[in-house]
Amino acid sequence: MKVPFVDLKTQYLSIKSEINDSIQNVLENTAFILGKSVKDFEDEFARVHDVK
Repeated sequence: MKVPFVDLKTQYLSIKSEINDSIQNVLENTAFILGKSVKDFEDEFARVHDVK
């Protein structure tokens, strides 16, 4: 059985603008540690995984 490699470039290209916008937002707000972006990520991660 031949198992194909994961094509990370194709996956990245499909969400490139969203990723770049998010990175730009963090840089513009100098929110590298803690901050709204981290809080939002933690909240969403906890929700998706049904944990506190």
